Amino acid sequence: MRWWTILAGVLALFLAQPPHAAAQTCFRVCLKTKLDSDGLTDDDIRNRMDSCRDACERRTKAGLGGKVVSCAQHKLNRADLDKIRSASAAPLSYAGAFTWDVTNVLKHRVIRRVDLITQNMELQDVVMTLAGTVPPGATQTLLFDSSPGGIPSLGVTTRIKAIYACALRHRRGQDENK
Repeated sequence: MRWWTILAGVLALFLAQPPHAAAQTCFRVCLKTKLDSDGLTDDDIRNRMDSCRDACERRTKAGLGGKVVSCAQHKLNRADLDKIRSASAAPLSYAGAFTWDVTNVLKHRVIRRVDLITQNMELQDVVMTLAGTVPPGATQTLLFDSSPGGIPSLGVTTRIKAIYACALRHRRGQDENK
């Protein structure tokens, strides 16, 4: 079997839509169009991932129409974290990057950050952060694209440590926390 056949299979798995998602995320649609060249290196793939993440983040923020400006992020309680994990696809790791298609089931709150925890080769805990904007009712791909060296099992050992959200501004001067 040739290496490109294996690579094509891995990419198909990486870009596969989660079975419970209604539609693919902006990130995954964008990335499909950018992985059409032979001979891509891991750096090439991560650079294209960055480009897609940035474009999708701009689009999401523009779609919120200024309802989220700067906000005080609050760590979610365990019940809300579990609701989000249950509604979201499993995280994926590929080309030294880590992605998670996060489905925001919280009303009136925007997910802004996810902290992950994993272990390095010395079995020390390493905390990484995924940042982005996931509006209520939406599914967005959050990307961590610079895996530190020495974490070969990033996709296997990584766990969600905390999720941070902020209230969606729905009326002038008012924020709602629920």
